[in-house]
Amino acid sequence: MKTKIKIFIVGSHGDIGTFMQSSLKKRYEDVSYFQKETDCLEALDQKPNVLILNDSQQFSRPVSFIRKVKEYNGVNVIFVSKNTHLFNMLKVIKGGAADFVRKDSCTNYAVNKSIERLMKLTDNFSEHVSSKEFFQTSSFQMSNPLYFRLSRFMLF
Repeated sequence: MKTKIKIFIVGSHGDIGTFMQSSLKKRYEDVSYFQKETDCLEALDQKPNVLILNDSQQFSRPVSFIRKVKEYNGVNVIFVSKNTHLFNMLKVIKGGAADFVRKDSCTNYAVNKSIERLMKLTDNFSEHVSSKEFFQTSSFQMSNPLYFRLSRFMLF
């Protein structure tokens, strides 16, 4: 049974992007692939749940692209890159990415696990916000975006 979430893949070279798209289509119903960031930005009105940004030479400023996407509709961005220097990972996470996945032979597996964790977190967050008990408690930790962002790292 396929999961009903909308996923956009952006910025991969042709073969890598189509391979990732076909791999994700086995588990998820709606997976779209865009080679150019402008095409993706135009399609954001479709409101994807997850956007996978594959770091490549065509993105001179991935952080500014992530911020544009987050401003539009708050989609969860997973950044995939070979560059695993701590400074670059932190820069992307501070820029608004929900997760960072290292590009290697297990990339598709890692992306699938990241999507699963993000969907669990957003589902749990939605349940807490919709419950009456959430607003009656004195602790509003889950309503704080910084706490929400930091709490997801505890699950990894």
